[in-house]
Amino acid sequence: MIRKIFLVLFAVYICLLLYVTLFSHPPYGYGMYTIKWNPTILAILTSDEPLAFKVRNLGGNVLLFMPFGWLFPFVLGRFQKRSALFTVAAGLAASLAIETIQWVTSIGIFDIDDVILNSLGVVLGLLCLFPFVRIFGLRQETRLVSDNQP
Repeated sequence: MIRKIFLVLFAVYICLLLYVTLFSHPPYGYGMYTIKWNPTILAILTSDEPLAFKVRNLGGNVLLFMPFGWLFPFVLGRFQKRSALFTVAAGLAASLAIETIQWVTSIGIFDIDDVILNSLGVVLGLLCLFPFVRIFGLRQETRLVSDNQP
């Protein structure tokens, strides 16, 4: 039962993620296929841009993927080192997929900064999950999140 709740939460989160990243802003430009491969995170941090821009651009990308790192292990139904690595890999794949869709459809730019910051968000989400796992004893393959519960 609990796993089903987390599956629904994850599905809602994915829908919100897709809305925010693909449908909440106008297209970047028709026919503009731009790939930004050079990381500019440090340049943004040290720029003269307003703090609000820095927080939105950098912090927003991190916060956007933190729920992925927190919810995905519940979807997997286990908490092991391998599942943590798989969660990070799945988050990276999701970020790459979103950036690729933005690039191909001219909705946005394929920005390597976004991929790096999104992946950092997944890792931070996992790190926030670990204390929860310890407190509630959700170690190894836990029965708490499995469908075999009575």
